Amino acid sequence: KVERVALVPIIKSTLSGYRSQANARHVGLSADLPDSLDVKTDPLLFRQILQNIVDNAVYYTPKGGSVTVKLVRDGRRIKLMVADTGIGLSDEEQQRVFTQFYRSEKAKTLRPDGSGLGLYFVKKIVSKLGGRITVSSTVDKGSTFTVTLPG
Repeated sequence: KVERVALVPIIKSTLSGYRSQANARHVGLSADLPDSLDVKTDPLLFRQILQNIVDNAVYYTPKGGSVTVKLVRDGRRIKLMVADTGIGLSDEEQQRVFTQFYRSEKAKTLRPDGSGLGLYFVKKIVSKLGGRITVSSTVDKGSTFTVTLPG
């Protein structure tokens, strides 16, 4: 259901829900957000996108690391970026990370119960909303997932 949505409150409330998990893992969780940014999108789907990416970022970032969520307007589009200092992905893994059931070997070791469906579904949702998702990553340095949506 596409409607005019204020994204900043959605991001703040979502991050609030991850604060205790991040604290328990000794991972910093911060946001770089504008005062407001309204777009036409589905608020529930946007929240699902954010939850999945933030959940992965917090989980796969080691103690003492950080996760930062940034939201910017880029012309007629918006960009949501989730950057972490986590385990990172090799070039090959970056090519496959949005594939159904794919999980890196490190991810399987750290989180054996994962299904490999989260980022696959995120890509499908982003596409349904008319956007795209990309990842930039370095092994043992972290990843940045960027979601670009119509603004």
